[in-house]
Amino acid sequence: MAGWNRYNFLQLFLASSLLLISVECRCYYNCGTKNEIPFPKEGHVPVSNGCGSYGFSFKHEDFDFEPCCDVHDECFDYCNKSKWRCDEAFKTCLMDVCDRAVGTAKQREECRTSAEMMHQMSANFGCPAFLSSQELACECRSPTDEEREEFRAERRKQRKEETSSRKRAKKPKKGPKRRTRKSKV
Repeated sequence: MAGWNRYNFLQLFLASSLLLISVECRCYYNCGTKNEIPFPKEGHVPVSNGCGSYGFSFKHEDFDFEPCCDVHDECFDYCNKSKWRCDEAFKTCLMDVCDRAVGTAKQREECRTSAEMMHQMSANFGCPAFLSSQELACECRSPTDEEREEFRAERRKQRKEETSSRKRAKKPKKGPKRRTRKSKV
């Protein structure tokens, strides 16, 4: 097929996958026992592997998404970060790259399509990478009562924020209000 490249096949694969699978994954790192909670591992330094994981690498020929991928990877690699917050910041960064992209409207639209697909890949399929990073960044231990309550409060806050955002995203957008003429009596 003339004109098709890896990018086109990736788009087709992702679009098909997202149509077939609608994942509502809530991804949180937890310790193996109820008595322990995750704490940042002393001396751990967050790392990045660029755009991709598990041997898959994505580089766009026209747009430099690499800094966004690096920040996203490092976000995953901080103990007790919310995957959802990392993914939302990733999407914002990707869209900012597209908004700053110089070129035609068609090129900006291609950029935004690529950015949205990258975000959706992470949001829907990135839980294993997130959990793997959290396992390296965290150590599990028994908390004090105060630490346990702080941890629970933060998790509740994360879940509430994620749930309300998902509800907003599912609501149909209202169009502009139409004016109606008042009849003269």
